Amino acid sequence: MTNHILVIDDEPTIKETLSLVFPEFKFTSASNGKEGIAALRQLTDIAMVFLDYDMPGLNGIQTLCAIKDEFPDTDVIMVTGSPHITAEAIHYGAAGLVEKPIDFDELQELIWDVMDKNRPAPLPNAA
Repeated sequence: MTNHILVIDDEPTIKETLSLVFPEFKFTSASNGKEGIAALRQLTDIAMVFLDYDMPGLNGIQTLCAIKDEFPDTDVIMVTGSPHITAEAIHYGAAGLVEKPIDFDELQELIWDVMDKNRPAPLPNAA
């Protein structure tokens, strides 16, 4: 599994902020849901998606549903300033949700939890 994260957010500085806070990850950005879905079709090494809820065009839930329909094994972490969407996001397949303003320690823990759950289990020792 790679450490490549697709950031779908209409805020242009979020990718740069995430890159500075989390240098161990590679980030690619898309400014809306349609661009994000197109990026997932082109990039084969995306480990997870960081998805904003409040965007023009497709909102985060609509984008989440489209991602899960086409890429069911892709984990999505949603970020929102609207905590009332938590149950809906989890219902539609979000691996987790982070509220704005972003607590980067909480986000880092969530990213690693999601990444770790997808790592293959080590082979038993052949002793």
